[in-house]
Amino acid sequence: MRVPRRAAPIATEPPPIRLTGVRQNNLRGIDVEFPYDRLTVVTGVSGSGKSSLVFDTLYAEGQRRYVESFSAYARQFLERMPRPQADRIEDLPPAVAVEQANPVRTSRSTVGTMTEMTDHLKLLFAKAATLHCGKCGGDVVVEDAGHVADAVAALPAGTRVTLTFPLPPSGGLPYAEQAKGLRAAGLARLLDPATGAVRDVSEVREPEPGAPALEVVSDRFVAGDAERTRILGSAEQALRLGRERATLHVEGGSVLRFSRALHCAACDIAYRPAQANLFSFNSPLGACPACRGFGRTVEMDVDAMIPDHGKSIAKGAVRPWTTRATLPERKALAAFCALRMISVETPWSQLPAEHRREIVEGTEDFHGLAGWMKWLETKTYKMHVRVLLSRYRKYTLCPECKGTRRRPESLLWRVAGRNVFEWETEPIERTLDRLVLLELPPQVEQVAKIVREAIESRLRYLVDVGLGYLTLDRATRTLSGGEFQRVNLATALGAALVNTLYVLDEPSVGLHARDTSRLLAILHKL
Repeated sequence: MRVPRRAAPIATEPPPIRLTGVRQNNLRGIDVEFPYDRLTVVTGVSGSGKSSLVFDTLYAEGQRRYVESFSAYARQFLERMPRPQADRIEDLPPAVAVEQANPVRTSRSTVGTMTEMTDHLKLLFAKAATLHCGKCGGDVVVEDAGHVADAVAALPAGTRVTLTFPLPPSGGLPYAEQAKGLRAAGLARLLDPATGAVRDVSEVREPEPGAPALEVVSDRFVAGDAERTRILGSAEQALRLGRERATLHVEGGSVLRFSRALHCAACDIAYRPAQANLFSFNSPLGACPACRGFGRTVEMDVDAMIPDHGKSIAKGAVRPWTTRATLPERKALAAFCALRMISVETPWSQLPAEHRREIVEGTEDFHGLAGWMKWLETKTYKMHVRVLLSRYRKYTLCPECKGTRRRPESLLWRVAGRNVFEWETEPIERTLDRLVLLELPPQVEQVAKIVREAIESRLRYLVDVGLGYLTLDRATRTLSGGEFQRVNLATALGAALVNTLYVLDEPSVGLHARDTSRLLAILHKL
């Protein structure tokens, strides 16, 4: 029996979003439909109810329904929006609002963190960055036995070479026992780094504390005569027994050092492997310990405390101690001046520098302005104390990280010769050009391809909406309303959501006329 084939279903356009009897705010029984997969513009004079219809009704209901689909536990952490005043709202998808208002106040939020490009950039550095020694500036790479063999092959034929590795720690064993173990392993010669002489293990005494470590001779070669397989085997043994380190002593006195770990053999400095959070200022692993990733530190503002250097102490030169509440501090200052024979009638600018320093920094007998500020910091649970501290403190560039927000070791890793801070402080359009031209080794490119494409697409969105002049480290709180909205738009494009209702508040505000067409193209992509 032949089963008849079913006809293919006919594709139909989804029903529009229907709003019936909307009475939100100043709206009075509005009925309206919004078609799917279309750009719909809601326009009108000021006060006509555009925001009431679009944001307070359409977006609010879409967001409310989406949040209601979560569990009760998850809903307590999300913003709950009230149900709009309307008779019926049908066929409404989840909604995302991109508004002009900039609610961000924390300095930890930047254009990079907001668009998630900082997260992708740290992944790129973890996969593709090259480590440079902080002392000599040379590349720190993981070297294996092949590097040792290549170094021997590059020497002139007939050159005598001695391959050694550092004598492993004894672990409390007497040197005689350690020498016996070396001989049992077939290693019977040691190289004295002080003289360069090769001697039998039985002829060498245990080195004195602080003396250079002895080198165990793994093998000796003549460049051009030794087979590569022999060199590889000896080099592998030396790296394994020498805690991932080996040394080639070349005839004539030159020394070539190798390390199979992240260790600069020339400077004898070890480094830890790259991790993604090492390049993030929002992680304890990568943040500068002095400023905790803010790039600035809070210090006492002496100029605000002593604004008029022409006044004397008696006339109120120390401004914070001129109020009724600071009478005990004034009495303590007067007693200290009497003890140290400091004139309270002399203008502050004419006092000896030592006396001024003691009043500001304090001594064993007097807490000074600095000690008083530290005591106030223990009382910051009081509002008036926080207000008082804000008057006499200032933000200064962090002396440790110089504003990079990161640990010094995280800046030793570079991609295309630039560290992560230099990538973030360049204009976005220039960063995009640099990323497009970036050439990585084939094995690295295969690993970093997805991350690189994600960064490139987001950078291109920001350039397309006219924000190519921004930098990734630009604080979000310093953006204008239009800039903030377009950065949010780039974030939404990067998320690549489908079947979502986007509600935008004047997306072309602040744009030059020539950029409007590019913005419309971006919205069509969205």
